[in-house]
Amino acid sequence: MAKVNVFPEVFGQEPVKKALHQAFDRNRMPHALLFHGPKGTGKFSTALALSKLVLCEKKTGCGVCSDCKMVNSLSHPDLSITIPLPSLGEPPDRKKEEARLAAFNGFLEAKKENLYHPVWKENKDLITVADLQTLQNRLSRKPLQADWRAAILVDADRMQLPQAGNKLLKTLEEPHPNTLIILIAERPRNLLPTIVSRTQRFFFPHLPATFLAEFAGKTFDLSKEEALQSARLAAGSVANLYFLRAAEEMEKRARAWEVLQLAVSGNDALLFKSLKRVAETRQKDEVLSFLSWLELLIWEFFCFSQLKEPQRVTSEDLKTGFEKLSRSSQLPFPFLSALEEINKTRQDLERNVSFRLALFWLFIRILKGARPALGSY
Repeated sequence: MAKVNVFPEVFGQEPVKKALHQAFDRNRMPHALLFHGPKGTGKFSTALALSKLVLCEKKTGCGVCSDCKMVNSLSHPDLSITIPLPSLGEPPDRKKEEARLAAFNGFLEAKKENLYHPVWKENKDLITVADLQTLQNRLSRKPLQADWRAAILVDADRMQLPQAGNKLLKTLEEPHPNTLIILIAERPRNLLPTIVSRTQRFFFPHLPATFLAEFAGKTFDLSKEEALQSARLAAGSVANLYFLRAAEEMEKRARAWEVLQLAVSGNDALLFKSLKRVAETRQKDEVLSFLSWLELLIWEFFCFSQLKEPQRVTSEDLKTGFEKLSRSSQLPFPFLSALEEINKTRQDLERNVSFRLALFWLFIRILKGARPALGSY
């Protein structure tokens, strides 16, 4: 098999690219892969580049054959892309079908313009049983043009469980020849363990600030100083570069930082006042976005204060704040259980628990771990 070049579409992630090249070059490509890691680190661009490689006429990802061109335009008949979409309802509603189609086309158009475009921040859409049945039917047929079929499941961790998970599991257990299935997940722990066990996993870490600054300058036409400032705030994620251009995202990030400081310092009265302000929104996606920022900041503060690995902190503007908070805090903070509780709260919100109730119980559970006296709540 011919040697392949480094994927030009993918920025950084050299260990991942090298491992994929070696597997392909040695004809040892697994039928199912799991690309996991923070949002905006190149998982989709890598999945598409690998799909282009297996569908390419020359098996080099040449970029000029008809197969490569169709993959680039996201229109190859042997490439399937599945994303979380709005519910069809029961029974299916025509307007909801149109909304699903519009959301999917919007995703494709955004990705055709820029593979690193995040398209969305957080929402309640899921990959459903019907979506997985459609994919299973497509993969069961012979390729239409190439000698392989490739399937990319975007945000596979936002899957209707257990029904859709079981449907996907069946597809992974009975793979068809010359089929490549790539799952993309920010939170792989939300996938069924049996699904994860049937994939080969590749972790995509945060991207360096130097790349983010270069990307921000070119994409948003920023000055060097503005691009560097954006990179410092983006915490290693291209997606965050997009999100932070909206004032409301900056506000959510600031609120998450405020909540973390109050929780760690033990100022419970002000903490619950701050949570009340977060919960005043009527939009679920805004609360989910806040939780994403809080999750990121808790993890980075954990790396800074407990692991003593400040180099893993990508929120450059908060390093001084982390240092001060680490020195001033007299209370233990249950970092890892807090991250688990945030994930449980996301699940509560998917079950339509009220925002205020979900957030208050989140912090009662977290603070109880740090301060057992809260058992009287």
